[in-house]
Amino acid sequence: MSEERKERRSNPNHLRTVYLINVIFLCLLTLAVLTGAVFLFLRYRETRKEISLIHQEMTATAEHAKTLFTDQEVERLVQNASKESSGEARRKLLQEIQSSLETGKSVLTTLRTLYPDNFVVSADDKYYFYPILKNVRTNPFDSADFALGDDGRMEYRGDNGDVKTQFGIDISSATGAIDWEAAAADGVQFAMIRAGGRDQDGTLFLDERFRTNVTEAQKAGIRTGVYMRLNCITDEEAEADAAFLLEALSDLSHPVDGPVAAVITAPSRDSRAYGQSRASWTSHARAFLDKLEAGGQKGMLYSNAAGYAIMLDLGQLEDTDKWIADRSGSLYFPYRFTCWQYGTGKVNGIDGRVNCDLMVLQE
Repeated sequence: MSEERKERRSNPNHLRTVYLINVIFLCLLTLAVLTGAVFLFLRYRETRKEISLIHQEMTATAEHAKTLFTDQEVERLVQNASKESSGEARRKLLQEIQSSLETGKSVLTTLRTLYPDNFVVSADDKYYFYPILKNVRTNPFDSADFALGDDGRMEYRGDNGDVKTQFGIDISSATGAIDWEAAAADGVQFAMIRAGGRDQDGTLFLDERFRTNVTEAQKAGIRTGVYMRLNCITDEEAEADAAFLLEALSDLSHPVDGPVAAVITAPSRDSRAYGQSRASWTSHARAFLDKLEAGGQKGMLYSNAAGYAIMLDLGQLEDTDKWIADRSGSLYFPYRFTCWQYGTGKVNGIDGRVNCDLMVLQE
């Protein structure tokens, strides 16, 4: 070892410098580790929140066993099915899919054709397949049994002479003032009138034109029914909703002679009712309907296909009349129904377009 190196090693200033460098290095290393730990902790918390939200959505829409696919998964399954099929069966399957899509049919319509034993619906960019329940009365009609007439209103064109229909509308205060005499003269036979509901704070309210609409529709000779959207989060609230509706009906000069309906459709993400399970919605519907029946009113349920399939267990609601919303022009609903909201149209006495319905009365 050279004298110069020996001097540096024995020099206390040199030793202090080396010591300080080591301390600074260790401090920087410790700071880097702590920074990484804090970052990982924050990412962990964020991931936990995301997982919780995903879990809530899965619980709300996938509580009961079913199969669901995204568009990409459907495409992959079709490709796999075509590979696994052989000869004539494979060619037939591919031709059926190709023909369906080339004629302008949607993926959803194509899937419904390919899976006739399933109730196939779409929500949140996914497809849901529910086996059609054997213990629930099925829809006896073919798609060709109904068609729009020259006046743009839905007609029954089947050959069952026992089927009777009525043309109707569903309205609320948002529809504005209505000349009910003019509406009746234009062929409106029944009207479903909003009674009220719950706001985002959970407070019950009465539609501001409820009494006026019911009274004037009755004077015009129009059969009147009412509906109330359920925005409840407990069975107790559902029963309170029914009690509120029964009281509103009792205050009318004349009783309604049409259906009394609960509207159940998927709530928005910012709704107080968002994230509830299928079992919860079914229980709410049952509590509401039972309370109505105890008050002397037979209830009806309103929803679209996705709502009926995903939100409600129809096996527990077999005895309930169903009002189905389907504006595709060709009704898709495997179960027996009483009323069909098929689209919008023009009615004399009403400004703008209004929701149009067909009441289907089967012997």
